[in-house]
Amino acid sequence: MRLAKPQTPRVVLVGLILCLSYDSLLAAERSGKSWPVGEVHFRSCGDGDYAAYVPRGIRRPIRALVIVHGSIGEKETAINLAEKFIKRWTDVAEREGVVLVAPGFDRARFGGYRQLKGKQIGADEFVFRILEQLGGDLGGMDRRMYLYGHSAGGQCANRFVVTHPERVCAAVISAAGNYAYPNDAVRWPYGRKDSPNPQGFIEAATLPVTVVVGSKDVVPEGMGGKLQKGENRLERARHWVESMCELARKHSKRPRISLHIVDGVGHNSSKLTPACKESLFMGRGR
Repeated sequence: MRLAKPQTPRVVLVGLILCLSYDSLLAAERSGKSWPVGEVHFRSCGDGDYAAYVPRGIRRPIRALVIVHGSIGEKETAINLAEKFIKRWTDVAEREGVVLVAPGFDRARFGGYRQLKGKQIGADEFVFRILEQLGGDLGGMDRRMYLYGHSAGGQCANRFVVTHPERVCAAVISAAGNYAYPNDAVRWPYGRKDSPNPQGFIEAATLPVTVVVGSKDVVPEGMGGKLQKGENRLERARHWVESMCELARKHSKRPRISLHIVDGVGHNSSKLTPACKESLFMGRGR
């Protein structure tokens, strides 16, 4: 009996394989879990809850943009606020190919997140554990991240940058009420004395960090009191940028801290967000 001659694999099959984009594959199971692309997804890593958004056009190496929400209102929950903030950045995720991560810093577990504090673990450690889990699911995550925080989240982002500068590639601090100044006479969390990483201030001063604040954000700010330079968010933003630039020059380094004042805007996260997006990725390389 004559055997049938094997058929040559059809070119159509190759074409179908080529049409499968990487973002489709992300929805497949990884370590028993899946991440839908193009939508906000919620998960817990054991220490708290977070929201994440995986773009359709993710880039390698995978890098995260960590979004730190502001203060939680009386009728809000941390995770709902995290969702609200993350949705403002989905266009950036798709354009830049970055994964969005928004931790839910609830009062019970992370009431002191402005100062990187937490009940069981610090707010910064919580971020690291989220990225470790997410990186495991997605097949790896770049060690350095983009970082954005507004108001109370801006305070958190400020202290994260000076404590862990080696983990940040670029950051935007939006309308923070107070800052950790490079002042050795003032104790942490308002100065460098007894800070977790005193040398981190110097390295942070050389990072592309932009402070964004509205020109009308001039309501007196009491937190930090005399330990802060300036009576309101606008004045404090200006003084912190100046002091960090002075620190860099003192150590013969080129300062990259900058200030972006948005004309006609007060303490409003949504109205400041466009300027924050522009500042975070303008001229930034991956």
